Amino acid sequence: MSCIWKALSEQRRTSKEIDRKIESWIDEYNNINKILLLGSGESGKTTVLKQMRILYGKPFTDEERIIARTHVRYNIVEIILQLASGYQGLEEDYLIKATNGLKRMAVIRGDITLEEEAIKLAEFLWMDKKFRNAVGTLDERKSKLMENSVYFLNRISIVSDPNYMPTNQDIILCRMKTTSIQRIEFEMGSSKLPNKNQRFWMFDVGGQTSERRKWIQVFEGIHAVLFIAACNTFDQSTDDESPKNKIVEALELFSGILKSRLRWISVQRPHMSLTD
Repeated sequence: MSCIWKALSEQRRTSKEIDRKIESWIDEYNNINKILLLGSGESGKTTVLKQMRILYGKPFTDEERIIARTHVRYNIVEIILQLASGYQGLEEDYLIKATNGLKRMAVIRGDITLEEEAIKLAEFLWMDKKFRNAVGTLDERKSKLMENSVYFLNRISIVSDPNYMPTNQDIILCRMKTTSIQRIEFEMGSSKLPNKNQRFWMFDVGGQTSERRKWIQVFEGIHAVLFIAACNTFDQSTDDESPKNKIVEALELFSGILKSRLRWISVQRPHMSLTD
């Protein structure tokens, strides 16, 4: 009989310990400030997320930098292909073959050997005088290129090195489409509590139309929403079937959010993204 009571007592102690842990987890969760980044595609939400992590969060791991390296290299590949697209000036056979080879490499990703071959081929094309004469200067094509084009083309020899690892600035300027919910954790001091840091979670979700259905998944428990709009896109249009001015799209999206999911938030604050 005593063995039974002993077993029951042990179960009660275990149950109470689990209850205390759950309560502490709930308290911890409720004490975390949760911020949701919203905005249209390519507005700079992911850039803001990366900047906040660099300033206040954990440093990027080597594994994360290796992943970013692939994105940086293929950003350059895409820039070179953007430069070459629509131009009939590539009359040299070796330039035509190199460009076509780069197009095929851009489709197949995930292999480090192919990645290094692709960036080396991109470097070869960029350093070739006939290629550069054919595609024109960067200033002539700046409006049709990614904003990071000048920065990365100036670093193409560094990026093509087999031992290259991205810097924080490389990671900030690297473009990659967000197709999942991302979260970072960081701490910041408060003027109200000078001796105690406050904890934050910041969420980033895709801004493309197809990704906006995911926003509902992270609304629950959010304390603040930061809506990002890129002011430098005032003269650019979306790539949709029905092109629309990007600033107009951002304003319409912001208005739609206010009318629907975020009516319970007392203060909405748009953030106009200008520079990185």
